[in-house]
Amino acid sequence: MQRNPFNPFDWYWLSDDGRLFSSAAQALVAESHPAYVAWTAENRPTPWPRDQTGSQTIAALQDVLTPYGLFADLSLYTTIKRDELIDAGFTFGGVVYQSRPTDRENIIGAALMASMAVAGGAQPGNYRWADPDADFEWIALDNTKVKMDAPTVIAFGRAQAARKQALIFAARTIKDQVAAGAITTTAAIDAALAATP
Repeated sequence: MQRNPFNPFDWYWLSDDGRLFSSAAQALVAESHPAYVAWTAENRPTPWPRDQTGSQTIAALQDVLTPYGLFADLSLYTTIKRDELIDAGFTFGGVVYQSRPTDRENIIGAALMASMAVAGGAQPGNYRWADPDADFEWIALDNTKVKMDAPTVIAFGRAQAARKQALIFAARTIKDQVAAGAITTTAAIDAALAATP
């Protein structure tokens, strides 16, 4: 019988196939785990949540945990943090620029336009390659305007793509290390992602 109020930071979810998730450990644990055995003296685990198809998935559990800043597994944590960093901005030429999905779409479009301009003869130092009446400028994260010639815009697009790719491959390596047991904490994941150039 459940006696204590729900505490999302010290709770358990049990699936029909026997998987037992501990929010305190942010990991699957055995039903013989001493903390779980002690906890069950006054509580019952909540049934593992189901997705729209009725399956008891990690993603369905994650939907329950997300509002509390908890994670169903370290691999999923890695993916979420990777995506946050991809969207958090990148540095080019010593200036920080936004990199949300719409920003990345705009950067790709500008780089494509710049590539066509270079193919058509646009020269370095010509800031009016896109419009003969106005310098081409990009707005940085701090809201300053930065002039860019066509070759710079191409390099800008490459830098954004390289940052995204570096984070994707870093996250893949981290997931391998999680699976091997070499990385066991969210702090270690944060440190590894932060070290990505």
